[in-house]
Amino acid sequence: MKIALRSLQLAFVLSVLPLPASAQEVRASITGIVTDSTGAALPNATVRVVNVASQISVTAVTNESGNYVTPFLAPGSYELSVEAKGFKKFVRQNIVLQLQDRARIDAQLELGELTQSVTVSSAVSTLETETASRGATLSNEMIANLPTQGRNPFQLAWAAPGVFKSGGWRYLRSFDIAGTTGFSANGGRASENEVLLDGISNVRSSRTVIHVPTMESIQEFKILLNTYDAQYGRTGGGIVTMVTKGGGNDLHGTLFEYFQNDNLNANQFELNAAGRP
Repeated sequence: MKIALRSLQLAFVLSVLPLPASAQEVRASITGIVTDSTGAALPNATVRVVNVASQISVTAVTNESGNYVTPFLAPGSYELSVEAKGFKKFVRQNIVLQLQDRARIDAQLELGELTQSVTVSSAVSTLETETASRGATLSNEMIANLPTQGRNPFQLAWAAPGVFKSGGWRYLRSFDIAGTTGFSANGGRASENEVLLDGISNVRSSRTVIHVPTMESIQEFKILLNTYDAQYGRTGGGIVTMVTKGGGNDLHGTLFEYFQNDNLNANQFELNAAGRP
């Protein structure tokens, strides 16, 4: 009786323990090296990265080789500053990070006081040297302006280079999950694509999408075609990654009306073939 009771208690404890949840990192990071005017590495320099919209900051300290990394940065616009005793403050502005970006920003400090600063406002190069993954990223502005039929964001994947639409699904409506992964990426198997929403898998075991977010809620949309990191799995094709908007300190919103007039729309091919209006 005691053994049975202990087994029942053990089963209850195991049932309430949290199970590990697999997820992929969709946030960006900045890495680089801090040196002096001679090119020598500067250890123990303080690197601070600030999100312009939310003013959330991430701080890192350079190691003995002058290297630093600031991970887990949400897509958006950033400003980077570097401070070290006996040197002028270094400021880099206009840093725009997209989802899963790995930007490299090196800083060379000049001798002087911390009250003095050197500001660089040029945009960061779009050439990614820290990753070999290949794909296409669509910003929020492109998502808002690119035409889609039915306002379904998965149609954006069809326009990416190396993507071939397969199957009979051509008319994706809002929140319509049918045919959302019916494409081949760089010769991969059709309908074997992984879909990540804020880093969490958004497909069932049948590869059917669970949830289709609205166009207004998406911050960025990206499709990876090949050379994935080791963090990815469960796919025999491409990887669609969507990140929803995180908001900022200013109150704002979106209002839209989706209007389709059947008197102005052209008839579909299938209906024309059947002689139906």
